Amino acid sequence: MKTKLFTFLVLAFSIFFSLTSCNDFKLDERMLEANFLVHGGEYNKHDSTTRRAWLTLMVKGLNEDAYVLDYTIDGKAGSGANALYIIDEQTSTLVYNSQKFIGSEYMSETMFSGVYDGNFPSGSATTLRFLDDRSGRHPSSGSVSFLSPKLPAGKHTIEYTVTNSYGDTYSGSREFEIKARSAN
Repeated sequence: MKTKLFTFLVLAFSIFFSLTSCNDFKLDERMLEANFLVHGGEYNKHDSTTRRAWLTLMVKGLNEDAYVLDYTIDGKAGSGANALYIIDEQTSTLVYNSQKFIGSEYMSETMFSGVYDGNFPSGSATTLRFLDDRSGRHPSSGSVSFLSPKLPAGKHTIEYTVTNSYGDTYSGSREFEIKARSAN
């Protein structure tokens, strides 16, 4: 009888602990690195304007909470007409999957009228999209894409600090170029 009671208690505790542990899986990795990938910046001949650069913030070590991005472009605060423009997920996916980083088939200058003043000022928070590399492992990198503000031709620098919900920060800078109109 004692053996049956002991077996029952062991089984009951095993079931209880299996039901209470690991039910709520959450990403809670610390931020390991953050950097910008830069694409585009070509001159738009059709509209006789310079193309904005396509900037993708990549973060390694994700959690499910939003990340705060503080930045300057060419030393100017990222606000008003100097703010980044966050790309919607569908457009970002189409451009990424097509490897058309300029995005010319999916975006137009009409997205940026004369009254454009950015929609992602410095200090804004955003959640990142997971990148599934189909390895069967849980992804540990994510991204969010932006277009730069309208900038003159030449080299430009974005300086940034990314902060996650744990208070981890990562700072860096990235140079990118808006290409001038070619002589052709």
